[in-house]
Amino acid sequence: MARHPANTEQAERPPEPPGPAPGIGAVSDRPSAKPGRYVLSALLGLAVLGGLYLTRLQSYLLFHALAEGFSIIVGCGIFILAWNSRRFTLNSYLVFLGVAYLCVSSLDLVHTVAYKGMGVLAGASGNLAAQLWVCTRYVEGLSLLAAPFFVGRRLRADLIVLAYAAVFALILPSIFLWGGFPVCFVEGVGLTPFKKISEYVISLILLGSVGTLLWKRSSFDPAVLRLLIISILLTIASELAFTLYTDVYGLFNLIGHYFKIISFYFIYLAVLQIGLADPYALLFRDLKQSEQALKTESDFVSAVLSTAGALVVVLDAGGRIVRFNRACEDATGYRFDEVKGKHWSQVPVLPPGHLESAEAAFADVTGERRSSEYEGDLLAKDGSRRHVAWRNAALAGSDDQVSFVVATGIDVTWRDRAERRLRQALAEKEVLLAETHHRVRNNLQIIGSLLELSCQRTDSQEAAAVLREAGGRVFTMGLIHSDLYRAERLDRIDMRRHVHRLADRLADVYAGEGRDIRLLVATSGLRLTLAQAVPCGLIINELITNAYQHAFPGRQEGTIVVTLEDLPDQMVAVRVKDDGVGMPDDVAIEQPDTLGLQLVKGLSDQVGGTVSLLRGRGTEVVIRFKLVPPKASAGPPA
Repeated sequence: MARHPANTEQAERPPEPPGPAPGIGAVSDRPSAKPGRYVLSALLGLAVLGGLYLTRLQSYLLFHALAEGFSIIVGCGIFILAWNSRRFTLNSYLVFLGVAYLCVSSLDLVHTVAYKGMGVLAGASGNLAAQLWVCTRYVEGLSLLAAPFFVGRRLRADLIVLAYAAVFALILPSIFLWGGFPVCFVEGVGLTPFKKISEYVISLILLGSVGTLLWKRSSFDPAVLRLLIISILLTIASELAFTLYTDVYGLFNLIGHYFKIISFYFIYLAVLQIGLADPYALLFRDLKQSEQALKTESDFVSAVLSTAGALVVVLDAGGRIVRFNRACEDATGYRFDEVKGKHWSQVPVLPPGHLESAEAAFADVTGERRSSEYEGDLLAKDGSRRHVAWRNAALAGSDDQVSFVVATGIDVTWRDRAERRLRQALAEKEVLLAETHHRVRNNLQIIGSLLELSCQRTDSQEAAAVLREAGGRVFTMGLIHSDLYRAERLDRIDMRRHVHRLADRLADVYAGEGRDIRLLVATSGLRLTLAQAVPCGLIINELITNAYQHAFPGRQEGTIVVTLEDLPDQMVAVRVKDDGVGMPDDVAIEQPDTLGLQLVKGLSDQVGGTVSLLRGRGTEVVIRFKLVPPKASAGPPA
């Protein structure tokens, strides 16, 4: 048998497997292989390796060409599969890997024909083949390391081709023309340190590529990921074997070639066989994942629509029904399959006279406004009616044209019923209030008239003063009662009008004493609720009365100023100030003998306020409290 030439390149080693196939995440639906199939594959593989061994004994050049030829065919197959599927995949991993292996296969082809003894290239030598081998393995290892970074990214395929074409164009001149590439093999000596160190560096790069694959493992089909990792590990074993042999016919040389062939067989399984037999596990896995994600989202939306309490109808741009949730089915009595595809106006759920308003709302939402509101009755199949408030919104496509209309309805039948009951109750209350107000006002007028008559008939000045004060208080109560009645009708009392009327009456009452006590009122347009206006009015009445009676002993003139003002943070201040003799320092609001102030303190507590007593020139009493917000509208019954 022919022997391998003595100058055969000892630096040769099997090329590494093509990088991890751009499989994409979920476990594929491929049926598990039967055990007999593995046994048959193993026997066939052993037969192939045995045949190659016999070929090696006959002719090393033929063995070498077959080994390299298998890796070249697999690499080109990866490129063909990746390139022709580039428009279907959603990331650049497979395209990047395919172009990289086209470059690797091209360099392997040059390495094969540059082998000494092939007689293809003039000047072929063991060093030339070894240099090409090292460059090819560096390109392969770095490509496998970088490829996982392109998972989930889209790159222009022509740019990837240009990049690898530039790499190929730089490697060949550096070896064949420029002569600057380090020596890898010396005839009669063997591998150089550069060659051996490069083998170890390439092995580390390949080990790093396993790490990047595991980092992106969620983006790969598990079966594809396993095959790719096995292929890379076998390539590392091949690299290490080619650093150990000293005889081209030795054991480690044979093991290195076998590891390379087996590693490329696993690449073939990972990329070519799975890519063709189960493309959804490799080529279209992104599409499958997107389809599954869309289905999951669609199921979620359907579940939300089915369980939502609101009525939800989805129409296409032409007004045909495409979704009709369970609440709509319950409210109308029509099933979705009964109304699906029909124009909304063809479903008999609108009572006579409501169609025109609904059509106007649909025109608004499909026009420039893209939204509308509509409120009307909904007629069920059984003849019952519901009152529904609809909010409609348009969904536009990429061309900004209306694609769908989503109409969301809330059953407000309870609201209309509640409003009718409320209007009836208010009408009954209005009648009762009017009757009560009439009787109380008449009684207070009678009492006031009797007190005024008694004041005119008495000869006692003290009795007259008491009767006048009592009459003033009765009048004040009459004012407050009238404002109570008005507040029940208007919800809030106009305090400016109320205080002015109160001050004018009190000024008239005390004007009969012959003193010139001026009463000034400064109020903002303050409006208080009934619960705050009544205590506030009583407080002002009590403070003005006390000022008239006690602030000006022996004086014929003075000034009382009443102020109502708005403060920050929804606070209100009521001030009653006089320029009289002032209150002694030993008098406090909490003292039981200051009954007037005690009354003011109690009334202030009713509105959640605070009372301040300021002394100086005269006396100033300040009550501060927070405004009560307007009553919130009642919601639906629980």
